[in-house]
Amino acid sequence: MKHGAQKWLGVLSIMILVSGNVAASEANKISTLRVCADPGNMPLSNIKGEGFQNKIAEVLAESLGANLSYFWRPTIERGLTRKTFGEGKCDVMMSVPANMPRILTTQPYYRTTYVIVHRNDRDYNIKSLDDPILKEASIGVFQRSAAREALRRHGIKKNTVVHAMSWVGDLDEKVQPHQQVEKVTRGEIDMAAVWGAHAGYHKAKLNEPLTLVPMNVLEDTVYLQFDMSLGIDRRKGELAKLLNETLVKEKEKIQKILEEFGVPLVKCDSCLISGHLPEHGPYGDITTPVEPGPGDGDVALSDVDKWLADGADINQELNNAIIADDLPRIKYLLDKGADVNARDPQGYTPLTNALRNKYQRVTKVLIERGADLELTDGNGRSPLLLSIEKDDQESAGMLLDAGADPTVTNKKGLTALHVAVEFASPSLVEYLIERGLDLNSKNPAGYTPLMVAVAKHAEKNTIALLKHGADVNARNKVGVTALMIAVASKEILLVEHLIKAGAKIDASTDDGQTALTIAHKNGFDDVENLLNQGGDS
Repeated sequence: MKHGAQKWLGVLSIMILVSGNVAASEANKISTLRVCADPGNMPLSNIKGEGFQNKIAEVLAESLGANLSYFWRPTIERGLTRKTFGEGKCDVMMSVPANMPRILTTQPYYRTTYVIVHRNDRDYNIKSLDDPILKEASIGVFQRSAAREALRRHGIKKNTVVHAMSWVGDLDEKVQPHQQVEKVTRGEIDMAAVWGAHAGYHKAKLNEPLTLVPMNVLEDTVYLQFDMSLGIDRRKGELAKLLNETLVKEKEKIQKILEEFGVPLVKCDSCLISGHLPEHGPYGDITTPVEPGPGDGDVALSDVDKWLADGADINQELNNAIIADDLPRIKYLLDKGADVNARDPQGYTPLTNALRNKYQRVTKVLIERGADLELTDGNGRSPLLLSIEKDDQESAGMLLDAGADPTVTNKKGLTALHVAVEFASPSLVEYLIERGLDLNSKNPAGYTPLMVAVAKHAEKNTIALLKHGADVNARNKVGVTALMIAVASKEILLVEHLIKAGAKIDASTDDGQTALTIAHKNGFDDVENLLNQGGDS
């Protein structure tokens, strides 16, 4: 190929990269183990696949001969199963309390406990939660946990250091719960009452000089030990049976992973893997059990008041409520003064957080409460562009009705219609055209929405644009047309649509290339014949 053809094809390649990648859809097949996981909560899991839950998932997938895929969602929030299994995003959670309601659970495969962790060089000998040292020492606790509740019931409140919940642990490791253990190691706090896996990781995997005191045998009124199972979408009964069999088959590998990560393993006759730590034994009548982490249901507004009184950031709480799609909590926090435009550490505003999750009812409330319709997210996408990228016509309509700028562009100069033809359905493309968006807008390289649709092989969107009168012979900055792009991609159906719409076969680039010369030089005989027939008609 001569330099001229290489030049414009290079420009085309750049344009395709600039306009973004289409997210691959995940097929709901047994051949793929679809796991729900937290993207930033070591040592349990992270987006890099470094946690023990990631490692166990890999063992199970390999044993099943299946691919492994993840749906990433922070586990700190309520409504966890509703927003994962309920919406068909994934099929398996790697560690949930045995017999967790509303889902299927496997046989428990291990039992673990909360612990109090302190440095080896501290002269502590904790035998009870009534030990006087626990009311004198600074103790790190997670914002919502059974360990914190147990301490509170023993009057240990004023000296606790609360670690606020955060769902951006994948971006900022300092907000992950295990960092409380790191603070103990550094001497910033005296001890921490944490989920055992967080402390065990620092002792066994990071080789930090720590002592772990299991809490399960120190308390009778709060559950502090839990049997952990795989959680499975209740519609996936065959998968649950298969995973039960696979757990048994891979018991030794799974136990090795748990031990390598220092997960405190409690004696458990009913579990696949029994540890050496003493078990609590039967509990009495506990009227207010506390689960290890989130479950389903709404957060009580009284809990919100407690968290705020303990120092939680009101704007972070608003973001947590939005991720949970908890409308009463969102309204309550806004009424209490949460900033409707405050950015989270990822750069998302409450509105862009709602849009990227396609929470239309939340979007409506935020617009009504005065959310800035042009405030972009950390990637430079305006709310309108984000709604279009998510193929969310309802939200796009709400934004336009509220006065969102229809001519907005992203950092790369792509207009709403450029984004729509790549990511959205033909119905949304047509809706945007009917709302008056410019059919022939150009990005900085001179590409129109029609050219992008052709480059992305989006036949239905190409047809929609042509039907509404898109300029079929528009040229980019070096003279490339939509027809040339279709020919270079050997998209015969698109070539036919463009010719029928009046595409000029003899149009040339600035250096003399035409659709015919491109087809000829690439050896696309069938395309060349089609062009010749179109030229003769």
